[in-house]
Amino acid sequence: MIISAAPSGSLQTAGKDYGDTMTVILYNNSSAYNTLYKSLEKVKEVTAEIKGTCSVDNPTILIDYAAPSFNYFYISEWERYYKVSNRQAGPGQTVAITGQSDPVESFASGIANLDVMIVRAESETLRSPELADNMIPLESDMQIDKIIGDNVIGSGNGMIVIGVI
Repeated sequence: MIISAAPSGSLQTAGKDYGDTMTVILYNNSSAYNTLYKSLEKVKEVTAEIKGTCSVDNPTILIDYAAPSFNYFYISEWERYYKVSNRQAGPGQTVAITGQSDPVESFASGIANLDVMIVRAESETLRSPELADNMIPLESDMQIDKIIGDNVIGSGNGMIVIGVI
């Protein structure tokens, strides 16, 4: 099978017939979608074939394994991980599986090796106190004052000043 990338991100499979296969590893994923280095439990390694022309981001593959106990898979030829987004039963134990690309897991080592400065954190416990961030208030009490007078910059009628106390 010859695979080449098209400008739209879809795969063009030249000379493919339904005997062409690739290796797919089926997993159970118990981690959140945005987790780096997910907790994956291997279910089974199977051979699969591409169902028609498909996208690298959302491929549909045909496998000969009907067990419903997996929610994640890896296509070794493309070196990418996928979350199962749809299953469709076929004849016998054939199942058509559609996957949604997981770039976080697919490129985990590259992401982990990035040398970056984190400027936002999901929670206060993860936030570094040494990081100056003017988008996060230092205190939870806010005071709003309206200053009236001709000497206020920006308006002769006054200006609203919002500050952290």
